[in-house]
Amino acid sequence: MMKKEFFRWWLYICLLGVGAYFGIYFDIFSKIFITDKTYLSSIILVLFLFSTSLTGYRTWLFNYKKIHTDTKLGWFCGEVMFSLGMIGTLIGFVLVFGDALANIDLNNQANKVKIIADMGIGISTAIYTTLAGLVCSVLLWIQLINLEYGINHYEEE
Repeated sequence: MMKKEFFRWWLYICLLGVGAYFGIYFDIFSKIFITDKTYLSSIILVLFLFSTSLTGYRTWLFNYKKIHTDTKLGWFCGEVMFSLGMIGTLIGFVLVFGDALANIDLNNQANKVKIIADMGIGISTAIYTTLAGLVCSVLLWIQLINLEYGINHYEEE
């Protein structure tokens, strides 16, 4: 009998590896991690790597050891990643409207340039943390759906 769930998970990891290669090659990840002043994108990525490893291990246990596992921790990690992304959005907007506009003096040209630069940092933090939270949570949820599909169909047989 072919171990479909683990094979699908492994194929998915290979596709993620190809995507990660291009993200590194085009400096997408370094740009995100350098620009994110809250470091929430890094925390989300570490949580995603942990959750993916855990989901792979549980998929392996299900397919090869016939141990039925619980996916609640994985779903919780996905929700935490999503929530951290939203928190980063709020922090980014606080950086935009708090620090950048606190000492506004429109008569000073140098001050205008600094305000625009500060607003760029806040907006990029908001966008990158949202992106990291949404993408990582969806990528984890796809893995969990694969595992739950196998568990549900195994119990039906």
